[in-house]
Amino acid sequence: MVEPEPVVRVGLVEMIGERLERMILAGTVPPGTRMNESHLAASLGTSRGPLREALRRLERAGLLESATHRGCYVRQIGLNEGRECYEIRAELEALAGRKACARLADADVAALADRMEEMKSAAAAGDVAGYFRSNLAFHDAIVRCAASRVLIELYADLVKRITLFRLNNLGRPQGLRVSLAEHGAIFRALRARDAERAGSLLRRHTLSALARLTEEQTEP
Repeated sequence: MVEPEPVVRVGLVEMIGERLERMILAGTVPPGTRMNESHLAASLGTSRGPLREALRRLERAGLLESATHRGCYVRQIGLNEGRECYEIRAELEALAGRKACARLADADVAALADRMEEMKSAAAAGDVAGYFRSNLAFHDAIVRCAASRVLIELYADLVKRITLFRLNNLGRPQGLRVSLAEHGAIFRALRARDAERAGSLLRRHTLSALARLTEEQTEP
């Protein structure tokens, strides 16, 4: 009989993985960075066993990749994969928007309005990182309102890859202004519970973001 893994070890692996994931998605550990096990184990105050398991989980999640004789690195998402991720996200968000309109409570609309105000303030201040956080929170709230566990899980996994691809791409003021205007239109459609318009605008917004992101890029 296979013995279950000790609860303490499982919890430690999850905590290490969550901390590393936050560092990667925040850009603290940029794409292409080698994950030095000795340094990470020392800085996290853990042994290499749980660290290696956490790294394997992050690799399965698509955030890391390993190369023979070179170790483990934060993934660098190429243009083709990034485009595919955005195209899939566009359809997931359109579905989420349509489903959310049937379930939105007044409190949900108020929460979305708060995220809109946060984005407006961040855009006015040129706070790209703050805008990015509120932007993600706005979309996460829509997906949660769709009340579909499968949709929520698929979206969450996809957004992690997209974050690696796009983290620094809203740096241009024009990108912030256009994005903010698109979010305003989406919010108004959701507030009106206009399912078809909300879904259409969410799809268009995601594909528009992809176009802005890739307009000056070519796959090496």
